[in-house]
Formats: sequence, structure tokens, C-alpha cells
Amino acid sequence: MGYRFLDDAQADVAIEANGKTREELFESAGKALFEVVGKEPPKEPLRQVSFSVKAPLLEDLLRKWLNELIYIKDNKRLYIAHFHFQFLEQDGQLVVQSRMQGIPLNIMQSHHFRVDPKGIALHGFSLKKQKTGFTAKFIVDV
Repeated sequence: MGYRFLDDAQADVAIEANGKTREELFESAGKALFEVVGKEPPKEPLRQVSFSVKAPLLEDLLRKWLNELIYIKDNKRLYIAHFHFQFLEQDGQLVVQSRMQGIPLNIMQSHHFRVDPKGIALHGFSLKKQKTGFTAKFIVDV
């Protein structure tokens, strides 16, 4: 499980995230996205947030889920620090139910705030399943 930053994007941030399981992949991708926002601040009171996303393919599900995280950051003003998932299949679609804990961004802004992601680019997005797990590459529009 982990992630690394790539030099593939000129004005945006390119990321490669991986995990042995879908849960590890989504967690790695989510952590990488929020590291773009800033370094995780010292432990503060956490707020809970939950949402579900569905899509026909795991690749689409991950992209939609990352974009939903950006919406949560903007709308609820949260830096997501802890991720919990449940994957289901419903009406021929994959569903990820997410329960997360976040730190209010007003606290975050005094702790190493970097940039404000706007979305996940469709261009350059890929997800591959290998024997060792999953690898996703994506570009964060900043």
C-alpha cells in the first residue's frame, strides 16, 4: 500500500496510488489527494462524514469517489484524515460506501496548507489490476 508523486503533469499534480486490495487502493488515493491539500495537522477533534458513489467499473468508481472527496473538502470544509469503506454490487453497478473522519479546514489552514484541488482529470486516468494488487494513476487539477 502506498503512493508516490509523478512528474507527468506540468501545471497539475500527477499521482500513482496502489494497494493490495480495493480498500487499500482507495485509501492510498485519498491520502495522496489530501497530501496535495496539505500535511495532516496535529490531532484535533474529528468530524464524521459519509457518502456512497456508484459506477459500472472500478476505474470510474475511483474517479467519481475522488471527485466526491474534493466536493466534501469544499462543501463541508474538511481535511479527510481517516477512511473506512464497504464495497457492494447493486443493480449491476459497483458501489463504495465511505465513512470518513475529517479535520475542519479552518484548523488546517494554520498547519501547512498547500493548494486547493479542483477536480480529477479524465485525461491520463488509469487503473490496473495485477497479481500484487491495484495501481491507479491520476492527475489532480489544482
